Amino acid sequence: MKTRGSFPTSNYNTAYIARAWGMHKELEEREKRGFYQFFYLTICGHIESILSSVINARLDSINWLLQWDKIPPANYNENNITSLCDQKTVVESLLKIISAFENETENAPLGKLIDLHNKIFNKKLSELIGKELYEDLNAVASLRNLFAHGRNLFVEFKFDAPLTDGEVTLDYNPLKKAFDRLLRAGIINNPSNFNLQNYGDFLVSFYNDDAFLYFYRAIQEVEEKLDNSIEFPPERAKRFFVRLPDLEG
Repeated sequence: MKTRGSFPTSNYNTAYIARAWGMHKELEEREKRGFYQFFYLTICGHIESILSSVINARLDSINWLLQWDKIPPANYNENNITSLCDQKTVVESLLKIISAFENETENAPLGKLIDLHNKIFNKKLSELIGKELYEDLNAVASLRNLFAHGRNLFVEFKFDAPLTDGEVTLDYNPLKKAFDRLLRAGIINNPSNFNLQNYGDFLVSFYNDDAFLYFYRAIQEVEEKLDNSIEFPPERAKRFFVRLPDLEG
């Protein structure tokens, strides 16, 4: 049997967040936007770490059960003759399946972690945290994907008549989920209010305290629900993650 010692790197991020947030108002506007981008990456990575921790704790429990709790022989009946079958080979196969899940969890992005969680636990993540928070979580993931890979923020326009300024449309936009969540929360104006002349104001919707704190607090709620979902005492004892600090608006 193998084991490992580890420490969640996201714990260092939570220590930094509280300190950096208190100083971000001193930054120039351009610097602030970089700051927000970094923080979106950080909170997405943090929730990935917690989700991974919850999954791995369950896999460890199954591993322990299979390796250290004696699995009794199975009764097998053939031609009215009952015999006992050693289940060692079946257990070995199960251990390989658990190992494969563990390897997947190691470097999985958020979408894959959600998929793994849904396969391993009885309740899907969307059911566990609720529809609204699940949509917020996916919105943060879309922001993370954009900022992590240095892609362009963009919007497209639709025109009802030639030689007009058009109107912003979010159809097929990779950040539609994030825009929709802020629109629903009343943090940004309807995209129909923006056109070729002022669309830049719409694109920077994510670069302010209201937008960031909306998603930050949603991630805190997801974090709490994941923590509270750990009911098996040995798994609760293995919790090594540190909660995100509360931030003032």
